Amino acid sequence: MRLTFDKLPGYSNLHRCKLCGKVVTHIRNHYHVHFPGRFECPLCRATYTRSDNLRTHCRFKHPLFNPDTRKFDLQTEGLDLNSSITSNDKSS
Repeated sequence: MRLTFDKLPGYSNLHRCKLCGKVVTHIRNHYHVHFPGRFECPLCRATYTRSDNLRTHCRFKHPLFNPDTRKFDLQTEGLDLNSSITSNDKSS
């Protein structure tokens, strides 16, 4: 990561990005602008640098999706969506 930044002389916390020239104080945050995370949500393509952040994203944005198994959990919180679909099919 340090290879993409030059420290500005005379400043203890300022670095210039060699890729775009922007002067930044937090090189780790700016690094991810050019090299986004590798943990990608398969449903909406949001990317994260850590797997736990992807898991949190899925829990809040896609509550029926389990990122560990990459499947939908249709029996969440006592609701069985399969049984409601089956009962609707029988009434038709």
